[in-house]
Amino acid sequence: MTVIKHCTDVKQIQELTESVLRDLPEWFGLEASLLEYVHKAKEYPFYLALVDNLPAGIISLNLNNGITAEIYVMGVYERFHRKGVGRALIDHSVNILKSQGFSYILVKTLGESFPNEAYSNTRKFYQSCGFLPVQEIPEIWGADTPCLLMIKKL
Repeated sequence: MTVIKHCTDVKQIQELTESVLRDLPEWFGLEASLLEYVHKAKEYPFYLALVDNLPAGIISLNLNNGITAEIYVMGVYERFHRKGVGRALIDHSVNILKSQGFSYILVKTLGESFPNEAYSNTRKFYQSCGFLPVQEIPEIWGADTPCLLMIKKL
């Protein structure tokens, strides 16, 4: 069973974020980007997924405004993939955002025009959680890494 815990300790947030993201080099292989996530994850509401009292995954939510929130960063240790941890993090986030009056949750991921199996699976995961693709925007991360904006109505 997955338990979700709200974390506020800055050191713990940074250590967990770095540990999870370093376990996922297919998604977080750019050192500068990884370090930016580690540095900024503490600025937003942060949740830790635990399985059998072991850290299994993280999510940090950027509360853009009173209508939309965005998944700033999310990751699940590879050994916990396909065990419901990611879905538990999404479901928990959705419930919290709904209770706070938000209407939508957004996520940015690598777009379909860049062929990559890991990100193809990521897009399928988000779609299975109810996210819909809105638009691929190459200008956000650059032409070599086109950004796909996905949205879910809460």
